[in-house]
Amino acid sequence: MTPLRLWLPLALLLAACSSQGGGDEGGGGAPAAPRVVGQSGAQPADHTAAPRAKVDPGLAALTRNCSACHAPPRAKRHTAAEWPQVVARMELHRVQRAMGPIPPADKKALLAWLVRGAKKQ
Repeated sequence: MTPLRLWLPLALLLAACSSQGGGDEGGGGAPAAPRVVGQSGAQPADHTAAPRAKVDPGLAALTRNCSACHAPPRAKRHTAAEWPQVVARMELHRVQRAMGPIPPADKKALLAWLVRGAKKQ
């Protein structure tokens, strides 16, 4: 084979790779994003988005409202009957520290989560 026959396929392959939208016109930019197969319009695949786990609203309320002062308690620390008084006491501490009361929707979700996991009598 002549040298031209060896280099021509390689040159064509490189030219095809650099013309697939790598950013700048010189083909030296980032490689093109992978395409999602089966979609009209062939959108770039988003490999950066992590799957999101569904977080219980009560656990989210616990994190937002309790973690500023102390580690979140385990729900089994108190009985279902005890949790409303505990939350009221903690809410008073928040108000005394100028953090404001627990928002009503958060308080409802928080109590539901704590009562659901509370220790048995």
